[in-house]
Amino acid sequence: AFPVNGTTRHYFNKASTVRIGSSDSTLTPHSFRNPPHFVSFLFKGATRHAAANEIEEVLSHLFLHKNVAPFQCRRLIQRFVTSNPSPTYIRHCAEAFVSGEHDGVTYSGEYGDLGAAVAAVLLDDEARSEILDADPTFGKLKEPLMKVLWLLRALEFTPADGRELELDEMQDCIGQQAHQAPSVFNFYKPDSSPPGVARDAAVFAPEGELGTSPLLICLLNGLSSLVMRAGLTSCEQGFGSTNQRRCGSEDSGQDFGRGVDATMGFTPASDDAEAVVD
Repeated sequence: AFPVNGTTRHYFNKASTVRIGSSDSTLTPHSFRNPPHFVSFLFKGATRHAAANEIEEVLSHLFLHKNVAPFQCRRLIQRFVTSNPSPTYIRHCAEAFVSGEHDGVTYSGEYGDLGAAVAAVLLDDEARSEILDADPTFGKLKEPLMKVLWLLRALEFTPADGRELELDEMQDCIGQQAHQAPSVFNFYKPDSSPPGVARDAAVFAPEGELGTSPLLICLLNGLSSLVMRAGLTSCEQGFGSTNQRRCGSEDSGQDFGRGVDATMGFTPASDDAEAVVD
């Protein structure tokens, strides 16, 4: 029996430890366990049952690895709170993930509890401290797709004819489209540090990977179209559907604001920008 992250695992595998030595006497040799195997290395007499057991043990072996908790927690913190969490912040989340408890509250009380981990992410002092708002390296960039959706909500959009909202070819325009990540590794790398201020300060800004000139120009054109056209259309490089669109000019009065996929219900309280913008 072996204690692994608060659980007990039973193994019978005499040749299960891999040791990596080093010619440098100052370095400590590294060793790790291989997951137990049920299928013969020579593939003789393998059965479905043995293969299923081996897959299950490999998955358990990876899931119980000591690096899983801090790895997952760093990703969670980067998505919810800040791109550059402190080691202490990551440790608090990892402890909750392992124990299933946080701040005196027991969730599942078991290893691998995402509920406890998310609670640790959102309720940690580092997530809620107003002092950190003054730190230029704290927080994270807003993803371009979220910028578009937040603006639509702020402008009180209403889909035409009760249709579902359709944003056309967003992947090519702003680098993001819901459920269309180019790979399983998301739209950007978690350790991305774009050239400029972020790289000079040696900090991460993953969402900044989508801040290329073509993508930013298309984003700004699309946002401008929402406001100028008083709705969601494809006119002036808007985000609306490209089918059956007629784009006139406001001066000519030809089809301006017609054929929109969604209208915007927000009306500013004043024409004075200083009176409207907080």
